[in-house]
Amino acid sequence: MKKLIFTLFTLSSVAFYGQDTTIVVTRDTTTFDIGDTQIMIIGPDVGNDGHEDSLGHDGFSDKSDLTFWDGIDIGVNGYFFGEEFEAQAPEGSEHLEINYAGSRSVSLNFAETKVRLIKDYVGIYSGLGIQYHSYKFKNDYTLGLDGDSVVAYMDSTINIRKNKLRTGYIVIPLMLEFNTSRDADRSFHISAGVVGGLNIGNKYKQKYEVLETNEKEKLKLKSDWNIAPFKLDAMARIGFGDFMLHASYALSDMFDSDSNPQLRPFSAGLTLNF
Repeated sequence: MKKLIFTLFTLSSVAFYGQDTTIVVTRDTTTFDIGDTQIMIIGPDVGNDGHEDSLGHDGFSDKSDLTFWDGIDIGVNGYFFGEEFEAQAPEGSEHLEINYAGSRSVSLNFAETKVRLIKDYVGIYSGLGIQYHSYKFKNDYTLGLDGDSVVAYMDSTINIRKNKLRTGYIVIPLMLEFNTSRDADRSFHISAGVVGGLNIGNKYKQKYEVLETNEKEKLKLKSDWNIAPFKLDAMARIGFGDFMLHASYALSDMFDSDSNPQLRPFSAGLTLNF
């Protein structure tokens, strides 16, 4: 991919500077001619084993390449009920029971910084990200707000096709990370710590069909939905190279009011590092 990008960049440079041009690049190269132009394209260093070398001048990857926060997290999410951490909704909370097949989490982590403790083998990193959680409800209740409470009712005149609550956060991690190698492509790495979040918006979305007329309708309600303005999660991440697994569990309640059920969200899934 890096070689392809470099090739496109080089070709655009040829068009800009004109045809009487010679571009010479050292190290591992590919040479070809276009009219009066000779192009020698650099490729990544390749070792004796054929592995593309991403190492720097000192023989090791850059610190940024050995910090595994930047990337995309995709997973399944849900929550536990009450102090007993029950997976099934207790009586009175059936409207919040989760359909895990349609409940997903997506995070875009786009900034990171790291403090080395033992070279790049052990370090503490932080960063920034945007995180969304989508909770699909199992039962056909319509949600509403009554003061500080999330209420629900069943409408026998409609057939609900989609029933979701989405929450969004800006997140900042504080993680302790361990790497087995200073070559990012060959590094087995594991990190654990906490992730703080600031709620940036919530939306309830419902798609349904009116039984009497067969008309399809949509309901969208943006509100704070009594979601707590801040959250704190425990997180663990483990992987090899750019591919990882992640899991998190909330250390704080999802709702801000005691009049709502006590919910502790969790998520788990895959990560692709940038």
